[in-house]
Amino acid sequence: MNIRTADEYNEFGDFAAGLRVFVERLKLKNDSLQQFTEQIDRIEQEVSELEGAVAFLNSHTLAVESKLHKAYTEGLID
Repeated sequence: MNIRTADEYNEFGDFAAGLRVFVERLKLKNDSLQQFTEQIDRIEQEVSELEGAVAFLNSHTLAVESKLHKAYTEGLID
């Protein structure tokens, strides 16, 4: 009985050692991917800023188009 229990504990130890190696590899992969995560965050920020600029330009364009249409309908321009 004790030999069987000792064998089971040895298997648990081997399993734990395998898990430790697996976790260490995951940490290394996570560290190597961290730079890409930071780049993605910066890109998302830049996209948000560009979307704001596009919204501003779109509203400005609509205002200019409205003024031109009004001037055209009033006969101020041909």
